[in-house]
Amino acid sequence: MDERARRGLVIGLILILVGVGLFIQQFLTGWASEALVIALIGAALLIGYFATRKYGLLIPACILLGIALGTVSKEAAALAGSARWGGFLQWGDLSVVGLGVGFAAIYIIDRLYRGNSHWWPLIPGGILIFVGLGLLSERFAQVLAIAWPLALVLVGLFL
Repeated sequence: MDERARRGLVIGLILILVGVGLFIQQFLTGWASEALVIALIGAALLIGYFATRKYGLLIPACILLGIALGTVSKEAAALAGSARWGGFLQWGDLSVVGLGVGFAAIYIIDRLYRGNSHWWPLIPGGILIFVGLGLLSERFAQVLAIAWPLALVLVGLFL
């Protein structure tokens, strides 16, 4: 596919995405509407990354999608009240975990798409995921306080 056709395809995909998203947004209010707008911007940037392979588009795309995920999970937890998840963790605010997943996604997507990636997103991603999970439950925090050295073992195995 030549450059002009590819550019038209990318712009077309972004316009379809934004158009469908803005149509759906008309029926949403509050946090759902805000999360959708954040997700739309992130998805548009992600399409741009896949079309151009520019790493500078992937970083804000994944961070915005992680924030949108965290926003949705936070509100879903508020709706669920004191529901239990698997009897171990009380379902709570996952916004910090969502942001951490966004950072980890930078590494994962780039690794899968280009075959290599920078390792730096795993550091803030891992920290945010562990802190976010620690905020969810006192029991999880107790387990984390004892088992955190196993994270060093996992990083060592990865390296």
